[in-house]
Amino acid sequence: MKYRLVFTSLLNLGFSIKAWYIFLYFNLFKLKGGHLLNSRSSVLRHEKDALLKLSGNLVLRGEIHIESKSVLKIDGFFQVFPGASIHVMQNALVEIGSGFINKNAEIFASSKIIIGHNAAFGCDVVICDYDYHNIDINTPKSKPIVIKDNVWIGRRAMILKGVTIGEGAVIAAGSVVTKDVPPHTLVAGNPAKVIKNGVNWVM
Repeated sequence: MKYRLVFTSLLNLGFSIKAWYIFLYFNLFKLKGGHLLNSRSSVLRHEKDALLKLSGNLVLRGEIHIESKSVLKIDGFFQVFPGASIHVMQNALVEIGSGFINKNAEIFASSKIIIGHNAAFGCDVVICDYDYHNIDINTPKSKPIVIKDNVWIGRRAMILKGVTIGEGAVIAAGSVVTKDVPPHTLVAGNPAKVIKNGVNWVM
């Protein structure tokens, strides 16, 4: 563990008894291998039969909700910024490699969301693998989302159910992604369409 990160996390805990309880409970008793670095403004709700599995460091300054019989796995270094949230609904799975979700970004999983390494999600991004209401009863309400390595999702973009975003792709700000995105492409619009190929972005 990087000691500077731990020191910063301890400072951010302040005098909040709840924040200190979460820090000690998860790092001493629940986690094996990874570390949770939270702050006094963070929220972590974890049902007894849910699983939070960290192989790296999770810096939590936003909110995480893990419902009954659900799993959240994080392999590398991942940050949840203030106002951002991850909601893993009952019986759902979320797997994340590394990266961050910025302020007010939201991830909602009712079945499965897989996110690769070096994920960069801008402010107000929404990633949701289900429809709140069915228009057609013959259409599945939920379909898995796969976001591969080195994907950049711009501010206020929406990633909807059943989408796979290829490695190295860039989703322009305000886009609504309803279909698969090829690797190393830039997509934009509502619905999002490819506007540039051969993209190789650097964070």
